[in-house]
Amino acid sequence: MKILATKTVVEGSQINVLHKENDTWILISKEEFNESIEYDEDNIFVIEEEYLYSRIPNLKGKLNQKDKTTINIDYTTGEISINPQHFHFGIPTHGVKATRQANAGFNLLHYLTVTKSNYKKPITILLGLLVCAFFLGWFFYIPFVLYQ
Repeated sequence: MKILATKTVVEGSQINVLHKENDTWILISKEEFNESIEYDEDNIFVIEEEYLYSRIPNLKGKLNQKDKTTINIDYTTGEISINPQHFHFGIPTHGVKATRQANAGFNLLHYLTVTKSNYKKPITILLGLLVCAFFLGWFFYIPFVLYQ
């Protein structure tokens, strides 16, 4: 296993992303990640595992991942997120594969405007409830009036 780091990482910048490709870990800083800069061989350096562990002790024992694995590091919380490549059977799944959906919610108005073909089901249920309420209401109202 080989570990490659960019020049800014070696100079002490915070490591944002580690990505494994062909049994080689590539370390990229946050500034480089945001700017999407391409590098030549003069700006890439081979570093030792012990140097990486001295910078991020929580990575010890976690570098034995499969290829195409990405590790994100959040310095504010100290959290390390290991994201292996998702495997699927060739079925197109264009939805998000999120692990955290804290702000998920449901909006009926948005649902009805997006899925116009599904208007029949809620309207049919609503009309059925109204008809049942009408007949059941008279069913209880008539004996109440007669026996009072």
